[in-house]
Amino acid sequence: YRKHFFDDLWTLRNKWTNKVGEGESLSYKVRVSCRFRPGETSGGRVCLPLHQFLRLRRQKKAKQQEEQDENRENHGGTNGGTNDIFVGERDPEEFCDPLLGSLMRDPVLLTSSGRIVDRTVAMQCIQRGGRDPFNGQRLTIHMLTPQPELATRIQTWRDRPE
Repeated sequence: YRKHFFDDLWTLRNKWTNKVGEGESLSYKVRVSCRFRPGETSGGRVCLPLHQFLRLRRQKKAKQQEEQDENRENHGGTNGGTNDIFVGERDPEEFCDPLLGSLMRDPVLLTSSGRIVDRTVAMQCIQRGGRDPFNGQRLTIHMLTPQPELATRIQTWRDRPE
């Protein structure tokens, strides 16, 4: 054990600091990839989950839009009021379910924790053990309070003209 400690573990004591020794430097490069299908990754490319792909796509589209606006200003053109919808446009945080991150359709208040979630999520929690996902207390269908005001605000946000 002593040999293992001094040969393997003691050398890693400065792993997370920049001070290793005189003139020495350690590099811990890690390649991270994500696979959704069994087998090899396709040509060394990394597969992204959909939400990350949409975020990158949205950022690229916004950057292209900024460049186009700058070109119009530099060349004396007018900004034709384009109202493009970005792929993966973000929903307001207050309208998103805290567990799934998706837009709520039928928000309900969990009286045991005071948090608002979508009714489908609350029903799944009741069916899978009857526990509040935020504090672990007992949860029943009678402890769900509908939030009609929030539901109407979400619906008006959905129906807004683009």
